[in-house]
Order: sequence, then structure tokens, then C-alpha cells
Amino acid sequence: MGAVIALCLLLKLHNYHVVINPYDCRYYNSYPIKRLVIFGLKIHLYIAQRGSIEVICHLIAIVMTKMELLQEFDEVANQLLQQLSSLDQEQLNRVPFPASWTAGQVGDHLYKSYGIVQILHGSVEECNRPPDQKLAPIKVAFEDFSIKMKSPEEILPATQPIQKTNLLGALQERLNQQREAINTLDLTKICLDYAIPESGYFTRLEWLGFNVIHTQRHLHQLHHIINIVNDNHAINLI
Repeated sequence: MGAVIALCLLLKLHNYHVVINPYDCRYYNSYPIKRLVIFGLKIHLYIAQRGSIEVICHLIAIVMTKMELLQEFDEVANQLLQQLSSLDQEQLNRVPFPASWTAGQVGDHLYKSYGIVQILHGSVEECNRPPDQKLAPIKVAFEDFSIKMKSPEEILPATQPIQKTNLLGALQERLNQQREAINTLDLTKICLDYAIPESGYFTRLEWLGFNVIHTQRHLHQLHHIINIVNDNHAINLI
């Protein structure tokens, strides 16, 4: 509801008269054309004279989607940096159990996966489907921890010990780039520079949403690794 109120105030500042109730969400304006810029998303609102009606529910949904994504993104980004920061150099590179990644390798894997920022700024086209359509099945799969997933070779972590300072700095930079993308880009556009095998092209919203879901899965893994490392039952790589 807070997002709706904020949007109404914003519309009012731009000379809109807003009428809101559960069954009738509309705006009126006396000017032929108005343009709003909300969170970097340019929305052209074509309106005739006072008395004609345009539904703003879709506009509200777009704004709320950005706000919700940003909130989820900030939560996982902060958790990731906090968990990795809690470890010293030695702990970061301890193998918790045979065939497992270290905490540092989990961080390096996520850093490499965040390279999708380049895709977000690449070639795009309009989307003729719900821009978050492909996220639901991804979320279901990634929240099932009984499923063992294999990382693409391109984002496999380094096998040598990870330097904590370098890792945290690199992660912070790429997290900042993603946050800026959420705030400034039209997330409904489809990215054309890369297609996921068997899933096809993602919208910007789906790429960023995927990164949140992907990070959440690895936060669960990191929590498990850190518990073992703190119990001193791990293998030291250094």
C-alpha cells in the first residue's frame, strides 16, 4: 500500500488527479501527453482531455516490482558480504568436507555469475509476455536443496586460494552494478546477447531475479560451510 500512496503523490506532483479505490484505479489529466520517469523507467502516458480514463494499475505493478526486487537484492547482497566478511583468510579457504567448495570458492563463483551485468546493457527488444514469466520454475528448482546442480564451466570458481580483500572488493563492485541496473534500466526488455539453454532469452527482470534466487541458494550453502569451518572440522587449503 505504501508504494501506491507514493505513486499517487508522485502523480499529483505532475498535475495528475488520482482516484483510488479497490475496484477503480484510474487517473485524470487535462494535458494531451505526460511523461513520468519512475526509478529510471520512462513511461509515456497518452491521455486525451479531462474525463478520459487510463488505468494505472499496470504502472503501480511495475513500480512495486522494482521496489520488491531491490529489497530482495539488498537483503541477499548484505547477507553475502556479511557471511564472507566473518571469515579470516584461512577460514575462507578451508574445505569443509571432501569434494566441497570453500567459502571463498562460493564467493568467486557468485562473482563470476554476476558478470551478466554486461548482458543487461547489451542488445534488447520489447517483451510481449509477462517479464517475470520464467522466474517461478527457477525459484522452485533452486529452493529444492535435494537437487544437486552443476555449475557451467564459465563460472566455475578458481582452484587456487582466494584472497579475501580482492574477493570482497570485486563482489561489492558487481553488486553495485546490479543495483544500479535495477534503479535505472527498463527491466521489461528482453536481453538478446545470451540465451539460457532450454530456457531461451531472459528479460532484464528475469536475469536480476535469477541472480537473487541463485545467491539465496548459495547463502544456504555458505551457512552450512561456515558452521563446519567454525567447528574446525575442515581441511586447510593454504
